[in-house]
Amino acid sequence: MRKQAHQTVPAQADINFERELWDAARPHQRPPAPDIGLVAEVLSRGRPAAQPWPLCSLSTWHLSTGDGVSILQEIFDQVLDEELSSQNLLFWFILRITRDRGIQVTEEQEKEIRRQLDRLDTDSLIITFDEDQVPFIRGEDSVDEVITLDWSDEEVDGFLKDISGALAELVPGAIEELSTEIYHQLKKDAPSMLRAHRRDRRAYSKDVSSTWRRPLDLLESHIQICVEAGSEFVAETAKDASIEQPLVFGVLARLHARACRVANEVLCLLSNGYSNGAHARWRSLHEISTVVAFIAEHDDELAERYTLHQGIDSYRAAEQYQKHCGSLGSPPLDKGELQAIAARFNELKKRFGEDYAKPHGWGAKALGMRNPRFVDIESAVGLDHLRPFYKMASYSVHADPKGIFFNLALFPWEGDMLLAGPSFAGLADPGQSTAISLGQITTRLLLVTEPNIDRLVLCHVLFKYMDAISKEFVELQSELEQPPAT
Repeated sequence: MRKQAHQTVPAQADINFERELWDAARPHQRPPAPDIGLVAEVLSRGRPAAQPWPLCSLSTWHLSTGDGVSILQEIFDQVLDEELSSQNLLFWFILRITRDRGIQVTEEQEKEIRRQLDRLDTDSLIITFDEDQVPFIRGEDSVDEVITLDWSDEEVDGFLKDISGALAELVPGAIEELSTEIYHQLKKDAPSMLRAHRRDRRAYSKDVSSTWRRPLDLLESHIQICVEAGSEFVAETAKDASIEQPLVFGVLARLHARACRVANEVLCLLSNGYSNGAHARWRSLHEISTVVAFIAEHDDELAERYTLHQGIDSYRAAEQYQKHCGSLGSPPLDKGELQAIAARFNELKKRFGEDYAKPHGWGAKALGMRNPRFVDIESAVGLDHLRPFYKMASYSVHADPKGIFFNLALFPWEGDMLLAGPSFAGLADPGQSTAISLGQITTRLLLVTEPNIDRLVLCHVLFKYMDAISKEFVELQSELEQPPAT
């Protein structure tokens, strides 16, 4: 080596690239964007130390909610493709190996490295360093010196592992930052978004109500008549406090009030185009109708067994709550309260027998069965012929596979549409079923005591309404189900 006196002479570093790294950087051989699965795998390892080289900040992402649900993934892939391009990887790797060898690269030299990488017309880079940058040749007698920087496979592997580590640190923070930003932006935009959504919803509901006006108006009138009839009958019957009313009357009055509420829920759902939800609520109405018929056909003993059975249900509910309250983050029941519930449970079992503690055990004695089911009560009161409709309504209640393929709210020609909102179709079944069940419940209530002419006439009026409502719903649905003209 030679060095001229009193003169600072530059040195050159000839950086020869490993063939696999350089080949990856050549035109037409650019590697695909990094797989997001790699990032997920890295995330599972935890957050490593900060990355020793520049990586893009994902906080520069911008979300347009109208561009589809994959916009963030697309931007993520695009950013990784750009920031982790072969040129960038090679650039950062060069900075790393020069730094590891004690060479501090200036900003101007970094620009020169990038210019040479962009040309991609050689297997090596020539970088000119000042003598002060290359401490290991300082003091040598040299005018020019070519320094060849080589590296090991371990250094390449370590660099690639650090890339994964950097992504592991980058992604969680980016997700948290993005989700927070999007959350606040959506909250800010919510008023205008909701105004537009509600305007569209009101317009659609208006169209549904207009299309189905005749049967819906008849159903609403029917419900209101039932509400008023039940209310007036209960008030009239209970006004003479000196007469003790049978327990059956009190039970049927409560069940009738609940039935009117459910019927109004059905009407609300139908008026807004939600036939599946309406059918699911009718399912509850059918259960009420069945229980009303069963109790009305028996005496106060069955009515008492029915009302007291809430003690069994309370005990089962308390058991479940105590089991899961810790997971729910809720306090356990007070020890004294729990003991009182358990004592009531044991008292009822002792009084009515072990069978009474079963789900429908309140009806065990009247049915002559040890473990009665709801279907047994249906059969006993002659309502089991409605079981196919009950089963069909169950598809909208449970998460069984049939429920994701059967959709009451689709017209025959609409095929396997994934409906997530309201529809004009399918109102007939829940509409007419609700009219019939509520009419039956109201009639049972009105006839629980010795009937008079007024109540008998009213019952016949309800029958006429039931027939008219069923006819209107079925005829209109048949008309709407005709395929549109092509």
